[in-house]
Order: sequence, then structure tokens, then C-alpha cells
Amino acid sequence: MKKNLKALYKFLPKRSGGEIELSLTEAAKTKKEWDKIDKKELKKDTKKEKEEHEKDAVKDDKGKIKKLEKGKPSAKKSAEKKALKRDEKFDKKSEKTYAQLLNEAAERYAGKKRSELKDSDFLDPKRRSFPVMSAQDVKDAVSSWGRYKGSMTFDEFKAKLTRRAKKIGAESALPKSWTEKK
Repeated sequence: MKKNLKALYKFLPKRSGGEIELSLTEAAKTKKEWDKIDKKELKKDTKKEKEEHEKDAVKDDKGKIKKLEKGKPSAKKSAEKKALKRDEKFDKKSEKTYAQLLNEAAERYAGKKRSELKDSDFLDPKRRSFPVMSAQDVKDAVSSWGRYKGSMTFDEFKAKLTRRAKKIGAESALPKSWTEKK
């Protein structure tokens, strides 16, 4: 391996006038080592630089997809395109600014932070568990019941949630099996 790198090194241009020099240590680094270096660099970047990196990533993915669309289609190409589109979608999702994320969180509980909610807004006020302010919160409470570690039984939870849903006009968000009369 080292012999091949030395042979390669002979033919690489030396640093002068904008040309790049590749040292033996840089050529021998693995993908894992490069990823580690990239992560360290990203941590040092400012918010603006991170946004630029995200835009570049989206642009690179689009360019790679264009190249893959040229020539004969193959299973390998379609798998690569699918992976690139998934990456592109992920990069676009992360383009939300911090302010946008804060606004979404504020809208979550009728414009209030969770810490600003009254104890009466929770189904379990002692533990401040299950805040219910909207129909979405009703659905979230039902789906997160399995992770609950408090002393409330399921029947108590069901009764409290049903009363709270009726109070805020979100009965339609309750599971159908809870609202069906037998």
C-alpha cells in the first residue's frame, strides 16, 4: 500500500499557484477518520457557515442525481438516486432556523412554553405529565401512555383525558373505541 502511495505521490503536483499537494498521511486516511475530522470542523463552524454547508449538501445531491440520470438506467443507479433523494430531503428539513423551531414549540401549547402552563393543564399535575391544550395533545397523550411511570391507573387516565378532551372541544381526537357506546 505504501509503495503505491509513494508512486502516486511522485506524480502529484507540488503546492504552487493554487495546485493541491496531497501528503502520504492524507492519502492514507480512512473514510472514518475524515468523517471524524469533518464533525470536529462542523462543531467549530458558526451558524451561518452551517447553513452554507447544508445548502452545499443539497446542491451536491442534486448534481449527483443529474449525473446518475445520464446513460442507461440500472438497479445500482436507481438505488443511489433513491439514497441521494432521501439525503436531500433530510438536508432540506434541517434548513429550518432556530427561530422557526422556537415558534413551532411556542404554538404547541397555545403560545405558551411548557414551563408556563398551569398545573390544571396537565392530566397528572404532580408530575406535570400529559399537557393537554389541543386535539393533537390528546392524541399524543394516548400514544405516550405506555411510557408513563406515575401512580395513575389507565382507567383514571382515560377518564381524565376524556373529560379534558370534552372541555377543550377535542372529543374527535380520542380513540374511537373509547367513544363508542356499547
